[in-house]
Amino acid sequence: MKWMAWAVAAALLAGTCFVWAALRWTYSDGERLGYLQSLRQEGRVCGTWEGELKMLTANDRFKFTVRDQGLASGLGTLVGQRVILHYQQHRGVPTSCFGETQYVVVGARRASS
Repeated sequence: MKWMAWAVAAALLAGTCFVWAALRWTYSDGERLGYLQSLRQEGRVCGTWEGELKMLTANDRFKFTVRDQGLASGLGTLVGQRVILHYQQHRGVPTSCFGETQYVVVGARRASS
């Protein structure tokens, strides 16, 4: 019985370390240019902001997540405008509680015309 408690504790510790690493480790880092189509808050427990950027070429769309409330407020004023989003890609995040996409926007600015 004692070994089972240790096994459960080890599994919880390993899971916690995996989630922490997935949220901290950046697989890729870059910028996207396009028109900010939408930004909406989703989730009741975790509450992330989910958005969509219409790319300037073809009909491509870039779906992204914003975790920072201040950044989301600033992006809210840019809906419909041409923007440059700075994002980080986090692969392997095990749940949608941390965002619907693996692309997390960490900065944004209005693009000059």
